[in-house]
Amino acid sequence: MATKHVPSFDHLLAMHSRASYAVGPSVVYTLDDKITTYRFADSLGVKRPEVLAENVPLEQVPLNSACVLKPKVGVLSKNVFKIIDDEATELTTNRAMPIEEMLQVLRERITSNKVKDAWIVEGLVTDPETGGIPHDFKFYGFYGAIPLVLETIREPEVRRCWYDGDGNLEHTTGVFDSSFFEGSGVPDGMMDLAQRISREIPAPFIRIDFLRGSEPYLNEFTPRPGGLWEFTRRWDQKLGSYYINAQVRVERDLVAGKEFSAYRKLHR
Repeated sequence: MATKHVPSFDHLLAMHSRASYAVGPSVVYTLDDKITTYRFADSLGVKRPEVLAENVPLEQVPLNSACVLKPKVGVLSKNVFKIIDDEATELTTNRAMPIEEMLQVLRERITSNKVKDAWIVEGLVTDPETGGIPHDFKFYGFYGAIPLVLETIREPEVRRCWYDGDGNLEHTTGVFDSSFFEGSGVPDGMMDLAQRISREIPAPFIRIDFLRGSEPYLNEFTPRPGGLWEFTRRWDQKLGSYYINAQVRVERDLVAGKEFSAYRKLHR
C-alpha cells in the first residue's frame, strides 16, 4: 500500500469525534460513562469495581477506609484518589495527603471549573502481587483485533510500557517513551477477554481499560485516548489501517444481522 494512502489513526479519531459532536453520540461515546461501562460488564459477566456511590456532590461523598474517589466524567486518571484509612493518594501524581486536604483541593478545582461536582466512589481493587495500586492495562481494540497494549504502574512513580498484539515489548511508539519500564507482561487471559469485549461493541475502535486485580477488572472504555499525535508515523498509520479494516468488518456483521445484545441492552 502506498504510504500516502495509509490513513492516520489520529485524524480518523478526530473526524469521528467531530461527527459525534455534530450529530450526536456515536456507539463508543455512549460507553464513555463509568456506570454504563459497569452495566455493560455485568451483561457480559465481566468483573468490575464495586460502586459504593454514584453521581453525588463532593460534600455528600461517603468515604470509607478503603475506596477510590473519581469524577463521574474524567480523563487520564485526573482527580482520581485512592483512599486508605485517613490518607488519600492522587493517582496522576502519586502525592499522598490527609483526606481533609484532598477535599479542599477538590473544592478549589470544582470552584475553578477544572472538574464537575459529580463523583463516584468505588471499592478499592488492589494488586495481587503488591497489595498496592493495581497495574492498569489499556487495550487498543479494533473489533476483536488488539495490536497494541499499554501497561501503567503508579507506585512508587508513574511508569509505562507498550506491548504489541503478541505480547512483546514495543519500545518505540513515540508515546510515553520517557517513562518506559520493562513491564510485568500482559496477564494470562486478559488479551482474550479484551478481544471478546471488543467484538461485542459495534464500532471500529474503542480502548478497553482493565485493572489487574485477583482477576481482570474492567475499569472503563475510552473512545479517543490522549496523546495520539505523539505516535510515530509507523504506529499512527498501522493503527489507522486497523481502524478502517475493522470498520468494514463491523458493517458486514451488522448487515448479516449480528445482534450485539449486550450493547443493545443498555438502550432499552
